[in-house]
Amino acid sequence: MDRNPAIEVISATTKKEFENVLISDLTNVRLISFCTGIIVHEEALNRLNLEPYNIHPGPKNYPGICPEAFAIADGASYFGSSSCDDC
Repeated sequence: MDRNPAIEVISATTKKEFENVLISDLTNVRLISFCTGIIVHEEALNRLNLEPYNIHPGPKNYPGICPEAFAIADGASYFGSSSCDDC
């Protein structure tokens, strides 16, 4: 797989690791969040020049972690992810 050698990928799987990333310069950082319980506060989002992505497996009416469990508990007849246009 080809990739841009100028791009550095930093993985933060804990709140502490993420806080360590936040103390750096976020000018050229793109935040990609995938199924995490870490809350990114507005102050950090405002420091980003590149649009962040939050990849979430549930629709907007089931935010947060484990949306499928809440949909099952509610007896939802439909469950699926949403696009940004639905946000």
